[in-house]
Amino acid sequence: MRVACLLFGASVIAWAFAAATAGEAAEGGKGLANPLFPYCATLPDAKLKELGYATIRNIYTGINVDKDPPYAANLKDQIRGIKGTDTVFWLTVSGNRAKVEETDAKAVEVLRELGDVAAEAGVRISIYPHTGNYIATAREGARLVKKVNHKSVGLTINLCHELMNDQGPELDKILEEIAPCLFVVTINGADKKEKGQQMGWDRLIQPLGKGDFDVYAYLKKVKAVGFEGPIGLQCYGLKGDPLVFLTQSAAAWKEYSARLAAEEAQAK
Repeated sequence: MRVACLLFGASVIAWAFAAATAGEAAEGGKGLANPLFPYCATLPDAKLKELGYATIRNIYTGINVDKDPPYAANLKDQIRGIKGTDTVFWLTVSGNRAKVEETDAKAVEVLRELGDVAAEAGVRISIYPHTGNYIATAREGARLVKKVNHKSVGLTINLCHELMNDQGPELDKILEEIAPCLFVVTINGADKKEKGQQMGWDRLIQPLGKGDFDVYAYLKKVKAVGFEGPIGLQCYGLKGDPLVFLTQSAAAWKEYSARLAAEEAQAK
């Protein structure tokens, strides 16, 4: 069943972030025009732009609705502090998974409160599903976003966490369901994971272009559901020189974009 995020309207909301360079934007609206930004790895802004990345910042924090208070004392100030900036505000959600209705109710109250702060600052909060947390998958996050029903609270879908939680075969359907709620998409190279298969993060988070999971097909679906917002390149735990794996990943992204543009042109 498609998740309805009532305050968002029928179409997917695009972030205001512009592509970092002319080379990053797909010509004529073809290919992949989303701004791509790396996280959990860094290079000087000038080098990131040279490689074709957007210099989007991110704040990564969380709430635990079983605690009192459920978030850090400075969290609201963090939200207000990104006013007027190209910053993604990621929020993990922890709580008791054994009591879904009760935990959802607590989370909804907190997220509406924080959503009001975000709305006043003109920024948005994107729930970050994370393995082991109360909200571990995009579907769980979408359930919560629907209940919160706040224009400033949306969702991130994290490819690596979806794969870790055996959601790989369902990703096309998941993207269709969550599209109205989607604020951010994150990607990386990865290996395919069968249901129940034990697999470490070293195989589920690789440089873009590595691994046997079809990231290109996934990105085609991301575009097909109408998502125009920022795409984060997950770099957590990658070993070696960031310049090397970010250069490699940028090349893979450009290849995907060119390939998609060619397919779109051929389809006309």
